[in-house]
Amino acid sequence: MLDRKRAAVVARIRKLEDSVDYIDFKQSLYDAVLSGELPYRSNLIAR
Repeated sequence: MLDRKRAAVVARIRKLEDSVDYIDFKQSLYDAVLSGELPYRSNLIAR
């Protein structure tokens, strides 16, 4: 029983770590755009 519970918790932790990694990636991207390091590009805004 504890082995299954532990495995479920470890799986949840991995999903949360993936979410944190994605948030960190997005924050880095936004910071680069705001600093002018990267140009702003959007597929949603027609030019």
